[in-house]
Formats: sequence, C-alpha cells, structure tokens
Amino acid sequence: MGAEEPFGDREEEEPGSFFERFRTVFSLVATVALLVAAAGAAVVGGLVASGVGGEPLQRPPGDAFSFQINTSQNVTQLEVRYAEESIPNVDRLYVVDGDGNRVAWTAASAGSGAVVRVSGADSDLSCLRQGDSYRIVFDGRATSGTIAAYQIADPIPPERVDACLSAAAETETPGFG
Repeated sequence: MGAEEPFGDREEEEPGSFFERFRTVFSLVATVALLVAAAGAAVVGGLVASGVGGEPLQRPPGDAFSFQINTSQNVTQLEVRYAEESIPNVDRLYVVDGDGNRVAWTAASAGSGAVVRVSGADSDLSCLRQGDSYRIVFDGRATSGTIAAYQIADPIPPERVDACLSAAAETETPGFG
C-alpha cells in the first residue's frame, strides 16, 4: 500500500477557459454593484424625503415684527407688521392665539404680505380681548418655534368684543370663546 490520500484521489481542476472565469467573476461583481446602487438610492431617497441636506430654511428675525392695536375701523384689529417688504419663507409663518388656534400668515396678510390684520371676526383666531396673547410661529423642517409674541395690555371696549363675537357667530368660524 502506498501513500494514498484518505479521501480518495483528488485531482485539481484546471482553470477553465477565460470566458468561464469571466462569467463567474462577472456575476459576483454585478451582484455587489447592484446591492451598492440599491443602498445608495435608498440613502439619497431618505435624505430627500426628510429634507436633510437641503439648504436650511431662513427664519425671519423676531425683532423685525411689530404689534399694534388698531381701533380706527368698526372692528378692533391686531396689526402685525414685518419691517421689510419681503418675508423669508413666509409660507411657513403662522399667527397663533392664546387658545392655540392658528392661521397662516399668507391667509391673513393684507395686500403687500408684510402686514397681517387679525380681528377674530373673520378667521379661526379668537376675538381680541385684554390679556390675550398672540405669537408669530415659524414652522421649519428641523425646528419650529415662536419668533415673536405680544400680549394685549390695553382694554378692548366690550361693545367691540361683542361685535366681533356676533360677526364670528354669523360666519360660523371656529376658535372663538
């Protein structure tokens, strides 16, 4: 008995032709490339959907807003002005009353877009009363928060409040109390 291999004779296969080797290696490379492309597409899609990687939204400065009670018309109004003609990302600004009711700045703006007049008689916001608070809120992708706030310190005549409540009841606008 000679020196036999315990598991029988094993002959090493000679490498196949160039095309057989190419076919084997190419399928492996193609599979890896497909997986890498799918993972890359998933990452890019996730970043686009979440807004990460885009330009950060410019938040208007809070000191650029001014508040004033306007009693020159039949209805008492809170007039909110922005210092410049153009407000950055105005579509992300909201006027919010003390009860949490909110109205988009663009829906409440008068003419130029840099002025909002709030009375409560024709919007989802509450009628103006002494002690009520109003906020300008920026609703960004990553952060949201109050930019400016105002509390009505001056007394509002009761007949003005009653007129506002009556007008609100006629239009069946929610958010009045």
